[in-house]
Amino acid sequence: MNIVLHIGADKTGSTAIQQFFAQNIELLSAAGIEYPNILPDELYPRAHGWAAVGGINVNGNGYSLFEDFSMLERIVAALILDPVNQNKTFVFSSERLLKTFADESVWNRLAQISESNNLKVTVVGYYRDAIPYLSSIYNELIKSAGESNTFSDFVSRIPNNPHLAPHFNYFPRIIQLSNSFPQVKFSVFRYETHKNEIAEHFLLSAANTTLLDALPPKRDANRSLSRLESIFLTGLNAHRPDLGRELGWRIAALPVIDDKSFTLSPKDIEMATALCENYLSEMHNLIIGEERPGMGKIESGPDKLSQNGEAQIHQLGTVIGNYLKDGK
Repeated sequence: MNIVLHIGADKTGSTAIQQFFAQNIELLSAAGIEYPNILPDELYPRAHGWAAVGGINVNGNGYSLFEDFSMLERIVAALILDPVNQNKTFVFSSERLLKTFADESVWNRLAQISESNNLKVTVVGYYRDAIPYLSSIYNELIKSAGESNTFSDFVSRIPNNPHLAPHFNYFPRIIQLSNSFPQVKFSVFRYETHKNEIAEHFLLSAANTTLLDALPPKRDANRSLSRLESIFLTGLNAHRPDLGRELGWRIAALPVIDDKSFTLSPKDIEMATALCENYLSEMHNLIIGEERPGMGKIESGPDKLSQNGEAQIHQLGTVIGNYLKDGK
């Protein structure tokens, strides 16, 4: 029996991978690849309510319950007991596993499971170039966590809040730990290299197959906000972050409201570059081969909101947030 653990990270196509597996459960099962639903049905709407809005099915296999690694241990123990699973590959996918695998005790436990049960265990992770990753996380926080501060404020908080940028804290540690546990096959890939065929690439790396005919149409399963969308939501989040979170997912399920890409100011990019340098140095020392992360590029825009209606869009979000907050 093979166990494949996809550990994310955030904003590296994880939802697209989960969506592909959830949409093709029967086809994958016929090929000996299982994608179990690990959440009770009654938890699904709450766990993936945002996904349902956009018609996205990611199954119950990839939510925060994986923060408790003992749950995965119990699932694997139950699978081992059934002889019918002997020649199957079981895939589990959760971005939350990134944090989990930064803990050496988890590698120890996984290695013990592999050795004692003659299991082949594979861990697959994707990382991004540094500045695009930071900007994408910031965009995601606006959409789903009620972020209302500027990018500069976000970057300044990272050193004191490791959860804001898990790549910068977890990936170097995970790569370092993986070298001490040969019982577990660890593969790490650069997202920018494979983002246009991420589901295909993961399936090939996880199970040495592609099932090309089953791949979903090319579309963003969990797209980032455009510039105007993010400007509106930061204004709304300042006074009603709960509503901002709700609208953020709903907006992301719609066609993009405007065609302006999310941008950072030159000053923001300079500030982010200083933060990213240590991370890149660590990763370059740890990764062997060509798929090393780079600083990466993102479009730069004005330091302040332009006069093209963006200030008004932000103000509109603020007005709506104030109105709903005060009940006036």
